[in-house]
Amino acid sequence: MSEEKDIPAKFFHEREGESHVELDAFLNNGGLITIAIKDGAWIELSPLAVKELTARLNIASKDFAAELLSSS
Repeated sequence: MSEEKDIPAKFFHEREGESHVELDAFLNNGGLITIAIKDGAWIELSPLAVKELTARLNIASKDFAAELLSSS
């Protein structure tokens, strides 16, 4: 796990409903980036997939900022 503070988030599951979780991301022994979600749940991504995910998160963040500014 990383040495930085975990990232607070909401986790939604069809049967379990909504819960608050702390996310973490780190490079695992197999060379994949792991996003730890909660109690034994995680996602493993290749570096290329992480690059694409990061690009999409940046777009979503910019969209949020634009929407926030347009509603002011």
